[in-house]
Amino acid sequence: CVAPGRHPTCRISGAKAQSASYFAAGNTILKKKNARKGETSLEKAPLDSATRRRMLLILFLFLGVCFLAITVKLFYVQIVQHELYQAKAIDQQVRDTTVTPKRGTIYDRNMKTLAVSASAETVYIAPKSIKNDEEAALIARELSRILEVSEETILKKTKANNYYEIIKRQVEKETADQVREFKKEYDLAAVALAEDSKRYYPYGAFASHIIGFTNVDGEGIEGIESYYNDVLVGMPGRIITAKNARGTDMPFRYQQYIDAQNGYNLVLTIDEAVQHFIEKQLENAVVEYNVQNRATAIVMDVNTGAILAMATKPDFDLNNPREITDAALLAELETLTGEEYSKRQMEIWQSMWRNKAIADT
Repeated sequence: CVAPGRHPTCRISGAKAQSASYFAAGNTILKKKNARKGETSLEKAPLDSATRRRMLLILFLFLGVCFLAITVKLFYVQIVQHELYQAKAIDQQVRDTTVTPKRGTIYDRNMKTLAVSASAETVYIAPKSIKNDEEAALIARELSRILEVSEETILKKTKANNYYEIIKRQVEKETADQVREFKKEYDLAAVALAEDSKRYYPYGAFASHIIGFTNVDGEGIEGIESYYNDVLVGMPGRIITAKNARGTDMPFRYQQYIDAQNGYNLVLTIDEAVQHFIEKQLENAVVEYNVQNRATAIVMDVNTGAILAMATKPDFDLNNPREITDAALLAELETLTGEEYSKRQMEIWQSMWRNKAIADT
């Protein structure tokens, strides 16, 4: 160092000055890098253990709530609503058709047939198998013509949400064959027929108040047919058929047939010959003596108490029990309408069917 003049001056060699400059610059750069690294390390610093535990707790709580909700839903569907969904599954996968049993025959004491069931058929449709409105209209129109059933009624049944809607029961063979031809002509999977039976009374009005009659469902309404209905009716059978995705029946190997059990036969103490004789004599007496409140007679075996004959006149045709033949009563009905007509008609029917020998004594 030299001190020229008043102010001393310290000189450093060129190499040393340059090194000092580099050193200072390096320190500055290092500080900046360290600052940046500090910022980066702050950004990427790991979460502390308390925060991590809180996040895991929230996650487990969320999964627990979801699992609980699923469990509750499964319990509700599989346990609480088990029968509902089971019924829906069966309805989608299976077609169950009832087979009507043959009703028992009624005989007189000498085994002469008084009431018998003959083979017939039930015509029904499967609304879910109907392809479109045009097919529904075709079915309603043609079945109405063949079966003499209201077209409006059939069209309403085509809208049902099932595979079994009865159109008409107790259809005789000739009419059933027409339905088959119609089904085949238009290739209609939605139209079907099932075995059925129809009640016939060979002697018409013979012993009508004793025998009684059945309704369209084969249930006894009056007389012996009603009193011994549980004995005569039998046990219905079933045809259980698996259905494919289109709702049509699958091959025969997927079908189960449960035979119907026919009803028991019934033998009465009535003697057909004696019954005919009593009815003829009563019929003559009604005309000869102008009987207004019906005539009745009973013939009994004095040794056993068995009823050999029981008759009431006027009577009615068992094959058409709702036919009113009295001209005066028909004229009376013609003057009535609506509810009054229906009420009076029912009163006349009840009077016709009532067995005076039992009900009015």
